[in-house]
Amino acid sequence: ERCSKEINECSSNPCLSGGTCVDKVNGFECQCPPGTHGLLCHSGADHCAPQPCRHGRCEEIQNG
Repeated sequence: ERCSKEINECSSNPCLSGGTCVDKVNGFECQCPPGTHGLLCHSGADHCAPQPCRHGRCEEIQNG
Protein backbone atom coordinates (compact mmCIF):
# COMPACT_ATOMS: atom_id res chain seq x y z
CA GLU A 1 0.00 0.00 0.00
CA ARG A 2 1.26 3.44 -0.88
CA CYS A 3 0.64 6.50 1.17
CA SER A 4 1.08 9.98 -0.14
CA LYS A 5 0.56 13.38 1.34
CA GLU A 6 0.17 16.54 -0.69
CA ILE A 7 2.61 19.20 0.45
CA ASN A 8 1.80 22.86 -0.06
CA GLU A 9 4.97 24.19 -1.65
CA CYS A 10 3.56 27.72 -1.37
CA SER A 11 3.59 27.68 2.43
CA SER A 12 7.13 29.10 2.47
CA ASN A 13 6.14 32.02 0.19
CA PRO A 14 8.81 31.27 -2.45
CA CYS A 15 7.72 33.93 -4.97
CA LEU A 16 9.57 37.24 -4.86
CA SER A 17 8.64 40.77 -5.94
CA GLY A 18 4.99 40.38 -4.95
CA GLY A 19 4.45 37.28 -7.10
CA THR A 20 1.53 34.98 -6.36
CA CYS A 21 2.30 31.34 -5.64
CA VAL A 22 0.03 28.68 -7.13
CA ASP A 23 0.41 25.24 -5.56
CA LYS A 24 0.59 22.39 -8.07
CA VAL A 25 1.00 18.64 -7.72
CA ASN A 26 4.69 18.07 -6.87
CA GLY A 27 5.60 21.73 -7.31
CA PHE A 28 4.44 25.31 -7.59
CA GLU A 29 4.25 28.16 -10.07
CA CYS A 30 4.79 31.86 -9.47
CA GLN A 31 2.50 34.28 -11.26
CA CYS A 32 4.73 37.33 -11.58
CA PRO A 33 3.60 40.96 -11.49
CA PRO A 34 4.33 43.17 -14.52
CA GLY A 35 8.00 43.94 -14.93
CA THR A 36 9.23 40.74 -13.29
CA HIS A 37 9.81 37.23 -14.56
CA GLY A 38 11.67 34.03 -13.79
CA LEU A 39 10.88 30.94 -11.76
CA LEU A 40 10.56 33.01 -8.57
CA CYS A 41 9.74 36.41 -10.15
CA HIS A 42 13.28 37.48 -9.32
CA SER A 43 14.35 38.82 -12.71
CA GLY A 44 13.60 42.33 -13.87
CA ALA A 45 12.72 43.57 -10.41
CA ASP A 46 14.37 46.59 -8.84
CA HIS A 47 15.25 45.13 -5.45
CA CYS A 48 16.58 48.47 -4.24
CA ALA A 49 13.26 50.26 -4.84
CA PRO A 50 11.84 49.53 -1.37
CA GLN A 51 15.07 50.96 0.12
CA PRO A 52 16.08 47.90 2.19
CA CYS A 53 19.37 49.49 3.32
CA ARG A 54 18.27 52.17 5.74
CA HIS A 55 21.69 53.53 6.60
CA GLY A 56 23.63 52.25 3.62
CA ARG A 57 23.57 52.13 -0.13
CA CYS A 58 21.67 49.38 -1.95
CA GLU A 59 23.45 48.05 -5.00
CA GLU A 60 22.07 45.31 -7.23
CA ILE A 61 24.50 42.63 -8.33
CA GLN A 62 23.93 39.68 -10.63
CA ASN A 63 23.26 36.32 -8.98
CA GLY A 64 23.18 37.94 -5.60
